[in-house]
Amino acid sequence: MEITPAHQALQNFVWAVSYGDFDDVNVVTADGQEQALDCLMQLMKYCLRFDSTNIPKELHIHPEFFAFPSVEKFCTSLFANLDNRLFHKAEAVFLRGLAFTAEYIGPPKSREIIYRLLEKLQERFPKLKEMQSKAIAAFIDEFFRPTLGEFLDQYKDAENHLQTTFPLLYELFVAPLSSVRDRKLFNFYCNPWVYHPIMRYLAYYAQLASPTINRSLLETPLRWLEERLQTIRTQTTTESLQELTKKSCELLAHSSELEPFAIQSASLLGEIKTAGQCDSKDTVIFLPEQSRTGKNCDFLVIRQTGSKELIECKAKTPRHGLNEKTDGEAQIWDDFFTNFSGAIDSYLIYLQKTTQPAIDFTKCFPLLTAYEGSGYAQALPLIQSIPSTTGNIPLKKWTAEEKVSHLLRALFLRPLVLDTCCVPLPSEKDRLVQRQQATETAIKNKDWIISILNKATKQLEETHSRFTAEGQVITKLHVALDLDLSYRLLRNPFSYDDGNIAEVAEKALHETFEPYKAAFAKKNLDLHLLIIRT
Repeated sequence: MEITPAHQALQNFVWAVSYGDFDDVNVVTADGQEQALDCLMQLMKYCLRFDSTNIPKELHIHPEFFAFPSVEKFCTSLFANLDNRLFHKAEAVFLRGLAFTAEYIGPPKSREIIYRLLEKLQERFPKLKEMQSKAIAAFIDEFFRPTLGEFLDQYKDAENHLQTTFPLLYELFVAPLSSVRDRKLFNFYCNPWVYHPIMRYLAYYAQLASPTINRSLLETPLRWLEERLQTIRTQTTTESLQELTKKSCELLAHSSELEPFAIQSASLLGEIKTAGQCDSKDTVIFLPEQSRTGKNCDFLVIRQTGSKELIECKAKTPRHGLNEKTDGEAQIWDDFFTNFSGAIDSYLIYLQKTTQPAIDFTKCFPLLTAYEGSGYAQALPLIQSIPSTTGNIPLKKWTAEEKVSHLLRALFLRPLVLDTCCVPLPSEKDRLVQRQQATETAIKNKDWIISILNKATKQLEETHSRFTAEGQVITKLHVALDLDLSYRLLRNPFSYDDGNIAEVAEKALHETFEPYKAAFAKKNLDLHLLIIRT
């Protein structure tokens, strides 16, 4: 095949470096070094895929060009002797290399060599490392800087639109925000259960008519929540609705800290989902807290037959599927990633759009642009390879800010080798079998489900005793678990087919619940398990 004149210089470079004929490449002069750097940038663009689909047909390049020992030898020598005047060209090569480590698809050798070469380039020009470190620090400062009040002041029109379009959602979750305007915005934007969809909708409201914005994706979670709140309002009393309003306002008391805020938000959302699934002819009564006489369960349902049933809702993401060697502290990351990685990604995109001057993610944060915030399967191994900035403080004592800062560095700010993306996966059938076994283990052999059921059944029993003492007859007791929160348990990050994992999980939960049901039956109490899914 004839090589076009436009590609001849690059082809000559490839042949010379591949076969170790370094004398055929001019790296003595600054001009020659610059041409060599230009060739390397082109090759990093062409060799992104192992299947050669990126390489022009007129060129003869092995897709694993960077895995050749002669290539690393040549580049190491080139980088060590670069002319001082080529700093800006070296910076361009460095940034292209960062993107390569994130975008590359193929055996890991090429990525590992590029990663080592980037370190050589930083040794030649320490300013590259200094610039990146400053960019990371500046960005993390920006991440934590904005307040909720600053955000809301920018989107008054959007807030007014929310009040008109989603009135009950606005009344319960948006209007009370005026009392916590000094709180940090990231606590709300990175709250995955209630406030993240609200903040995202406000931020994109002015662009809803744009064809580049998925309006349905923004509106659907708000419409879903509004519909359930409206359903609850038709089925409850004025006093009960006031109790729900009180709970939504009390939720904000936790909003100064990211994780407690998300936990309380998930719990309240679980109650709303459970209440919204009751029969349209039922009456749903949200019960007030009983701080002095023991905690109430969440609500009382009065059926159309007149029977009364108590329900206690629990919302918990199970720590699912971790290898025994990574149990313990690593499980904190399991919950943290499950809860926040997607929402943090959304907040990063918002910051990129609004920060002046605009943040160029393609320069400093290649993992974000390549993996859209990354997924749990890729993230957990990376977290363990980032040196701690908190000294010897145990992970379980880290603040949410320290965890987020660590997470940003791991996912977005360094060109790490993504081992999980390079290891050949078993077949879909084999992976499904593995996930079925891991799901059963996560439910039957972990303390989280026992702890939940112990707390829930104790609250049901205490509330039942209180109602009985008041002369009320309770016919059934229910523990409601929100399985949809268990994203890692239900979803396969490497496939669009999640198989029958939800059914496996429900079966295992019912089997674990059976001893509690039997124990209550001995006390003549009818106890049931509700699995809540939307």
